[in-house]
Amino acid sequence: MGDLSPRKANHLRNQHLLLMREYKRIGDRRDAIAPTVLLQIKMIAPRVTVEHCRAGFFDRIAGMQADAPSRAFLTVAEPQLFVADIKAACDFFTEKLGFAVEFTYGEPPYYAQVKRDAARLNLRCVKEPVIDPALRDREELLAASLTVATAAEIRQLAAEFEAAGVVFFQALKREPWDALDFIVRDVDGNLLLFAGPSE
Repeated sequence: MGDLSPRKANHLRNQHLLLMREYKRIGDRRDAIAPTVLLQIKMIAPRVTVEHCRAGFFDRIAGMQADAPSRAFLTVAEPQLFVADIKAACDFFTEKLGFAVEFTYGEPPYYAQVKRDAARLNLRCVKEPVIDPALRDREELLAASLTVATAAEIRQLAAEFEAAGVVFFQALKREPWDALDFIVRDVDGNLLLFAGPSE
């Protein structure tokens, strides 16, 4: 445990056991779902996950081995969406998708961040479309992918967005890889995937 206090080491051990119980629960679907589960853990509690990795708790899980102390540990990624109007984009995310504005920057604003729970999206104002709209729709080019932990939550989220009048690019459906997902379109045409496990 290195220089961790006994109390902190015990706390980390208990958290690790809960994480491992979830990892074992998914059983044979481990290869498909485990990265999503671990990503959720990292997004919800990034500091805890870093401590777990550095304490060696994930040594037996592929891709989660403790790194050498000199290597930086990435805890979260923040997609950047290109929008025509920062205020209109912020209004959409807050009024339709239940996000909150973390900050806006510039006068007039040309950059902003919106947040819902552990998910953060950066908004960058541009004068012209960056991606051809026809190509985006034809190829389903996603601007961001956001996940929830359970099938019940993804169903609840889809119902919440439908009640708010959000435009769905793809309705809620079960994918061959055992995910349950849907895609919505924001006011600038950006495609946002929301996904969770199918069971």
